[in-house]
Amino acid sequence: MNSERIEKDLKKLETSIKWFKRSAFLLILLGFACLYVVHWQNENVYPMQWNEVGDFLGGTMVGIWSLAGLFFIYVAFLGQKQQMIYQQQELKLNRDDLELNREEIRNTNAALELQRYEMANQNETAKRQQFESLFFNMIDTHLKIVADIDITVSGEGKITGRDVFARCLTKELGRANEGNSKIEAYRTAYAKYSTEFGHYYRFLYRIISRIDEQVFVSKSTLDPDGDIEKEYFLRNYEVRYEYTSIVRSLLSDEELEMLFYNMIFFHDLRFKPLIEKYCLLKNIPKPDKKISNPDYVFDIGAIRKNENSNLLKLSEFLE
Repeated sequence: MNSERIEKDLKKLETSIKWFKRSAFLLILLGFACLYVVHWQNENVYPMQWNEVGDFLGGTMVGIWSLAGLFFIYVAFLGQKQQMIYQQQELKLNRDDLELNREEIRNTNAALELQRYEMANQNETAKRQQFESLFFNMIDTHLKIVADIDITVSGEGKITGRDVFARCLTKELGRANEGNSKIEAYRTAYAKYSTEFGHYYRFLYRIISRIDEQVFVSKSTLDPDGDIEKEYFLRNYEVRYEYTSIVRSLLSDEELEMLFYNMIFFHDLRFKPLIEKYCLLKNIPKPDKKISNPDYVFDIGAIRKNENSNLLKLSEFLE
């Protein structure tokens, strides 16, 4: 509507300017015509005195040319008004172009942001696939390590795989009493089979620590208006917990219990926080005797969402 009104105003101004210009020129010609009439009359009809000529010209030509001058002044005024409208129209077009450029820039930025988000997701997918390939290879290696564990016991022959853990619990740690605590019994058992158990625990720790180090959800894919740090931690923890749950599901009851005693014996400050963080001892069975070192505490559910923290204090472990 504004553009149409401006166009109408410009057409009216242009028409007015043309009309007043023509009128002014006609008045000028009319003044010259009057001058010619005076000259012709003075030559052919009767001579006029100079004062009569002056009175005639002052009464006719001056008035006519003054009116023509006013018309020219008004034309100049209309021209300025027309120029101002053109300038306003040009400014409006410039503003429209600027807004259009801004909109194009916003659209370009949105497209770039979408591309960046898609690339980040693609990178995360690729990293996830690489991690899963490594993870399941490590799981296969872990199972092979378990299968390759073997001990030879006099009178019992060769014991392999998970049966080694069961044998240590029932025979070695099963003899523990008040004078010979299970920690001391584990010390003796570990000294006998350190080669088999050492490799097993080191690789199990490497699997869990590798999961804990992996970034599954990057900050660039999260909503910048939300609590990025909290969302970053929770999203990654949920995925990491799923992978550690797979590892936990592979551990037998005997392996869980032996892992518990191993942490107590070695005071492993690297593995213990990870065991607590991912609840690896969540399904541990209770042993049948009390254990010494009552100040050592395991928190097996400290970070698990919607689950009360479950503290296993060794002096209360059997109660």
